[in-house]
Amino acid sequence: MGYNLITNIESCHIDIPGLLYYSHIPPAIIVLFFGIFILLKNKDNRLAGKVLFFISILFSLWVLLEGTIWFLYSSISMIFLWSLLGMLYASIHILSIYFVYTVIDKKDISLNKKYIFAILLLPIILLMPTKYNLTGFDAVNCQAIEGIYFIGYRYFIGIISIIWILILSCLRYKKAERESKKQIFLLSFGIISFLLLFSWSEITGSLTENFEVTQYGLFGMPIFMAFLAYLIVKYRTFNIKLLATQALVTSLIILIGSQFFFIKTFTNQILTGITLLLSSIGGYMLARSVKREVQQREELAKLLKSRENIVHLVSHKVKGSFTRTKCVFAEMIAGTFGVLPPKAKEIAKKGLDSDNEGIDTIDSILNASSLQAGLVKYNMKPVNFKEIIDEIVENKKLQAEIKGLKMETKIKDGNYTVTADKFWLKEAILNLVDNAVKFTDTGKVTVGLKPQENKILFYVKDTGDGITDEDKKVLFTEGGRGKNSLLKNTNSTGYGLFSVKIIIEAHKGKVWEESAVGKGSTFYVELPPTKK
Repeated sequence: MGYNLITNIESCHIDIPGLLYYSHIPPAIIVLFFGIFILLKNKDNRLAGKVLFFISILFSLWVLLEGTIWFLYSSISMIFLWSLLGMLYASIHILSIYFVYTVIDKKDISLNKKYIFAILLLPIILLMPTKYNLTGFDAVNCQAIEGIYFIGYRYFIGIISIIWILILSCLRYKKAERESKKQIFLLSFGIISFLLLFSWSEITGSLTENFEVTQYGLFGMPIFMAFLAYLIVKYRTFNIKLLATQALVTSLIILIGSQFFFIKTFTNQILTGITLLLSSIGGYMLARSVKREVQQREELAKLLKSRENIVHLVSHKVKGSFTRTKCVFAEMIAGTFGVLPPKAKEIAKKGLDSDNEGIDTIDSILNASSLQAGLVKYNMKPVNFKEIIDEIVENKKLQAEIKGLKMETKIKDGNYTVTADKFWLKEAILNLVDNAVKFTDTGKVTVGLKPQENKILFYVKDTGDGITDEDKKVLFTEGGRGKNSLLKNTNSTGYGLFSVKIIIEAHKGKVWEESAVGKGSTFYVELPPTKK
């Protein structure tokens, strides 16, 4: 087969595949609608909405250019449009990585990652108008001849993007909570399915020179949008309200149905009808599921409000009783009622200690309840995280020494300024250090602080018994008391780590643990530094 490297052919024409309208129009409409919808309705994660919008624009442009090529008779027009497809393909893949970062982490990526993305795309942009992109035109088959090196690099970016997203999702999945794990899985599965289909069809088309196969890769986008729609409806991803999600499903059904006005072939009409039917059934099931979930949330909210009132009432009453008896014991020890016999004084001391523990327990429950209900107003301002750590370590040294524990600090040089409510952040860190001392019988407790890329990492490591897999399941949950923790501390309420989690997340950070039975535990807190 000979290739004719010529400037123009005005009579060039390709037989249009029967599925062209169906494979191109619905995916372009759906992704554009989603992109605009999330951009306008998303109030929680605007950056993710913007990135998705750009993906929808680039994908729709790719579909438009690729679809237009099938109708062109001029080789010059074909080559011009064909030369743009590689850049759009690579950009869609790179932006997909960016999108996954912004959805999972709910923040922008580092400048270094942006540089990496730019470096990956730069060769594509520079080589786009050169012979390395398209080397000529095949007049026999009426198609452009793609440069082998340009093809290889373009698909290298596609494969790297898929692997990157897969590794990123796995790393975030390991550290995420149960509900977040489900969302990460659905998001990554949806977007990887799209990128795999898209890449497979493009690579197969280039290698076999049968470009009809590229239309099948476009079906990956509706699959990705279906997963995204489920995330929005089920988990309120992007914090889009129920009414908006119902409008989303309804509008998609209308858009798909509107294709009947311009689709002429019987095959495309059948396929569009099937798509419309499946969309209607899926939309109805989602809407019904959401309605039921909203009703359950409303009932749960009423129950939580009632429970909150009871907790505060009972806690304040009990705390008042503890406070009164505490005063009595304190007066007895001080000799207000006369000199007590040694045995009586010892009993009064135990009573005072017991009352103090009771008051601490009630304060822990009340604080957790207030934090969970959002009643706490944080006074956020720049504070020195290192100073907070130093105060806590100094405060806990005596307690550790009494137990025969060694307490050490490992704080690297750096800027540890964070935007925080000093009181509540100190409460959270104090809780973690206190637990390390409390649940360690021998050995040492190590408190560390070190700067990392775009974050500050605090950790407290102990040489205690470690945490069993069973007990790990209830860590950081409301009332989550492990069996081993109860053996060590019968007064454990299970609200300490629960409060820590709420406080740290309110500071836009995260907390987690790493532990093995017999090897101690390490609790980590990651906070964003204050931007200069």
